Amino acid sequence: MEEYYKIMSDILDVEYEMKAIIYVLDELDHFYSEETAFREKSLLTVMKGSFSHVLKNVSELITYIDKLTAEGKVNKQ
Repeated sequence: MEEYYKIMSDILDVEYEMKAIIYVLDELDHFYSEETAFREKSLLTVMKGSFSHVLKNVSELITYIDKLTAEGKVNKQ
């Protein structure tokens, strides 16, 4: 059961990261103009980093769930 609590915690972390990405996207939308190109590029860099982090978390979570599922199947046999 402890493994599933970790999964839930990881999913909540992913949810938090996604909310942060949405915030950055909203900020990017507000600052979109020719005069703020530097700020846009900075926000875009942050957004890319955030997406990469979320992707890594999700991939690790899926691998973890797969491992637990496989172990459960082996233990039942």
